[in-house]
Amino acid sequence: MIENKKYMRTLTIIFDTYFPKKDGVLTYVRSILPLLTKHYNITLIVPTLPNLKKESFNNVETIFAPTVPIELGGYRLASPNLSSFKAIRNSDVVLIHDLAPLGAISLFITQFLKKQTLFFCHHDENILLLEAFKLRQISFLPHNLFLKVIDKIVSMFYNLTDIIIFATQRYDAKLKRLNVEDKKKKFIPFSVDSKMFSSGNRQTIRQEYGIPEDAKIILYLGRMSHEKNVETIIQAMPEILSKNKDTWFIFVGGGPRINNYKALSKSLCKDRYKFIGEVEWEHVPNILSMADIFVHPSIHESQCFSVMEAMAAGLPVIVPAENGTAFTYLEDEKNCLFLSNPQDVNELVDKINILIKNKKIRKILGANARKKLSEFSWDAHFKKLQSEIEFLIEFGAPIKGNRSRRAKARRYAVLGSVALFIYVL
Repeated sequence: MIENKKYMRTLTIIFDTYFPKKDGVLTYVRSILPLLTKHYNITLIVPTLPNLKKESFNNVETIFAPTVPIELGGYRLASPNLSSFKAIRNSDVVLIHDLAPLGAISLFITQFLKKQTLFFCHHDENILLLEAFKLRQISFLPHNLFLKVIDKIVSMFYNLTDIIIFATQRYDAKLKRLNVEDKKKKFIPFSVDSKMFSSGNRQTIRQEYGIPEDAKIILYLGRMSHEKNVETIIQAMPEILSKNKDTWFIFVGGGPRINNYKALSKSLCKDRYKFIGEVEWEHVPNILSMADIFVHPSIHESQCFSVMEAMAAGLPVIVPAENGTAFTYLEDEKNCLFLSNPQDVNELVDKINILIKNKKIRKILGANARKKLSEFSWDAHFKKLQSEIEFLIEFGAPIKGNRSRRAKARRYAVLGSVALFIYVL
């Protein structure tokens, strides 16, 4: 039952992406908003993007922050406006999803206005900035130095937050690397709507894209960017296709490197691969239904929404190895196959060949994957998130830190960010 909005608390959610883009943050927001709006007055602060597609979420106010025509890693730079400032001022709690300019500047505003702040860790900034600024190509200084600088800046920003939420083993490791205090960290795993991904018309969707009904399809679905390591899949294609005449590769998604990937594919293979481009979220179950194997050799993460959706659809997945911890749902040779080195083309070829040649293994991994994902629900995720929101409203932050420490963090975060931007630009 929806509470009386007059007496509902106000939650402002800030993220540096928006529709028509398609990424993990937007998948998360789209999934959790229907639950949040039953209990909170929601305001979104998002960037104004080219070809903006204004989504109509029930009982949600959206503020579009101004942007400049500069993109880094496929994301346009945005900054809060007066309406954003007012929304943050009127909030009980602010939830920030990334440290791109809109999120980072908003974090300073929350400090100025003494607002309780949740931060959801979705990215590893040092990998994203390395590629956005092309730091690997700067030869006169080692890029490892920049990784340390970026980590230092991110750590200082994190010190300004009250609670940091993470959903995967990778981001637990990141927060440990940044020496984030344990009392600030809260594990709240993601979910997918398993029912949504249990259906699809395999035969019809194959006909739509001109793929033989009896072909074995190896699918990649996700962002076309360096950290996703799509080039390793493409480099594996010639050997796979030469030895398996009934096999196709399908690539779904958009991003900054899609033209590079198309050119590389054309130089290596004549046919039996397709780049479909971006598809609407509602169409993803159909895309997954036509596949036999899902590959995700990312150097950035193993547990992302596209992998969860593929598992919920009952597909065997090939992903980068993760250490067995309480923060992962992946189990090698039980519900997935691990890659010890996701950039090793030969290893990827071997794992794909195992699944191509053995239908029984595909079926077992897919069934176990679907069973595992059925253990997660958005209701359970929401209850844990709501618990943290209500804790901040009622009791304040678990660790505030002394004023001098937080002031120092603000000062160095600003100076470090400015220095990094000046250097790379």
